[in-house]
Amino acid sequence: TDGEQAWSREGDSVLETAPVGAGANRLSARAVYGYLPEFVEREPLWRERSLATEVGLLESTTVDGEPCDVVRVAIELDRGETSEIVWTIARTDRLPRRGRWVAEFTAPEGMVFTLTDLRTGLELPRSFFAPPTEPDAERVATVGVGDVVPAWTLPRPGGGSVSSEELSGQVVVLDFWNTWCPTCRSIAPATHELARRLEERAVRFFGVNIFETGDPVAYWEETAPPYPMLLEGEELGRRLDLPWQPGIAVVGPDGILLHKQLGASPDRLERVLEAVEKGLSQRSGANTASR
Repeated sequence: TDGEQAWSREGDSVLETAPVGAGANRLSARAVYGYLPEFVEREPLWRERSLATEVGLLESTTVDGEPCDVVRVAIELDRGETSEIVWTIARTDRLPRRGRWVAEFTAPEGMVFTLTDLRTGLELPRSFFAPPTEPDAERVATVGVGDVVPAWTLPRPGGGSVSSEELSGQVVVLDFWNTWCPTCRSIAPATHELARRLEERAVRFFGVNIFETGDPVAYWEETAPPYPMLLEGEELGRRLDLPWQPGIAVVGPDGILLHKQLGASPDRLERVLEAVEKGLSQRSGANTASR
């Protein structure tokens, strides 16, 4: 990064550039998103600490020559579903080396994340963050906080669509999710509660489905979130630099992006609320000025 922009390689041919705040999302999603939130959240391992119904030690193991403790955590998700998370934690620095999340809606082996050759305490010279110089790389600009969100239109499950044009002048919250995302499910009760707190306010709240492999309509009907669902949000998520889920964006009444985040821990939902209040204040000021 040069202090203003961040770069990320997408496969072999796409070079993405974005404001630093947005670039951090991209880097975390493409690198070790399964772990990084545990290092940067205000309350690390909040899922395990707040939702655990059972915690126990399994047989120790070794990863990259590091002796590790293996901890199993059983948790409950929404709809009464159960899940287990197995953390493999090095004894030397107490940092995770491997994680496995198994739930009823994942493959039999679950979702597995592994860190190898992990080194800490390194000095990071600026040259580490220099962008690639390939002249033929495609450059994809994404939207940062303070930028205008490009116009979008997304379909509703039962037909019809919703567009940014018809939402002009309102505060909009976009919650990016899918049925196979364990974090989406574990945070769902808190996200639903946040939406209920905003029901009487001038706020439009939407669940934006992305990268779906299951049946989002059946899930939506069974869990009955207090806000409508939109489909096919992958391109919008990419433009907002929310390439993974859960992701949340708050758009002000003037179409300016007020806030975005990957991950949705309870303290991060409070940040969403702060951005919503800012947008409502802007809307109130604009209405007063127009009278």
